[in-house]
Amino acid sequence: MKTNLIITTMALLTISIMNTTCAQNNDFDIKKYLEQMNETPSDRYNIGDVVLTEYALIDIDGDGIQEVWVRGENNYQALYTVEGDVVKKIAYADGATDLVFYKNAVGYSAYYSPGRACEGAQMVKNSHLADSYDSEIEFDTSSEEQDVISESHWINGKESTSKACEKFLKRLGKPVEPPQPAWYAIK
Repeated sequence: MKTNLIITTMALLTISIMNTTCAQNNDFDIKKYLEQMNETPSDRYNIGDVVLTEYALIDIDGDGIQEVWVRGENNYQALYTVEGDVVKKIAYADGATDLVFYKNAVGYSAYYSPGRACEGAQMVKNSHLADSYDSEIEFDTSSEEQDVISESHWINGKESTSKACEKFLKRLGKPVEPPQPAWYAIK
């Protein structure tokens, strides 16, 4: 008898949580932010005019406030914080870029031909952009060893070192499984 009561209570709690999540998703007006998302510059390549087709809401930093994940044409996807009426890009990816999720951050890694690799991560704290790192390495693709031609590293937008970026990456911890949110069509 107690087992049935516990199972029924857990089922009702699960349904209640699911309804709350759906209500938050239904209350969110993606159209209010689309223009800003389309105007946000993409610093690793020129995406041109990508049409965004879907969005999902996820809580990257576990503070109870959801961030926005959008997907569009040409395998484009991006994540944003929403601060009042302003969106700020956390990370984005295209067909040549992979997103990497951490407990409180989203990173990216990419290999662009010929011979250019980029990676970085943006931390999110209390639904605001926090610390970040970015690295770009160019290789000599004409040699078998693909020797490094040049390296650039940044912490919080300021020039830094490879060692500092490695420390930052260790601070993030191991990657976690990407969220599997409900996706909604952008109409």
